[in-house]
Amino acid sequence: MRTKEARLETPSVRSTLGGVVGQIRAEQRWLNLMRLVVGGTTISWALFFAGMPWSNAGVPLPSFEMSSSLRFVLLITATFGSCAYWIVWRPTLRHETSWEFIRVVFGATLVIRTPGQFKSRLGAECGRRKAGGEDAFSLLTIQLAGTTAREREADDERELERNIPALVVRNIARAGDVVAEGPDGEILVLALRASNDGRESMACRIAGRLDEATESFPVFDGARIGGATYPDDGLRPRDLLSAAREQAIDVRSYLETDEAA
Repeated sequence: MRTKEARLETPSVRSTLGGVVGQIRAEQRWLNLMRLVVGGTTISWALFFAGMPWSNAGVPLPSFEMSSSLRFVLLITATFGSCAYWIVWRPTLRHETSWEFIRVVFGATLVIRTPGQFKSRLGAECGRRKAGGEDAFSLLTIQLAGTTAREREADDERELERNIPALVVRNIARAGDVVAEGPDGEILVLALRASNDGRESMACRIAGRLDEATESFPVFDGARIGGATYPDDGLRPRDLLSAAREQAIDVRSYLETDEAA
């Protein structure tokens, strides 16, 4: 177990958690702006090509004919919106599936994902590497021993308090990793470009931070970490998830192994 002196050398998990909260709120603003841009661009392209709405009788509105100047405005708006999406948002979403893009447009988030989002991205990564032979990647599972009642200091923080475990893991994981809340108190991490050695290093680092976090968040007491690497432990999402869960060991076992090394 890490000594008290070692714990004091690094910022506490609670003190750094605010950064993740800020990241989530910034993402919400960023995605809401994207939804407005995508919605406005889609409407502009539709009106530019299809013309103005039709009446209930099924014939064009007789009193309104789209002028060339209005069509030009729609063209400029649609073109500007399309360019803005490809320059600003597309680089972040380039590895996401079309279905994931639709989910995000209709309200899904990316900082902490749902199980469905995670499995979709995991399947996409398996398919991408099978087709292109890209670098290996790893999957980590953090299984919580149980749920613990947590204090809620303010109404606007209650949702974040319920998501404390996932927020802590998101704070520990690398910026490019995919983190999701799984079922039954499980947290999933997709570590891109992490081989077996990289996976073990990440697991040890996460174990150390979770052991530290137990002092502030008892929900992590008794947590277990498991891992699997593509393609060594499986070629399909189901195989990787099963292997990671079967290989899960107690957090402190990772710490003892790291100290022995």
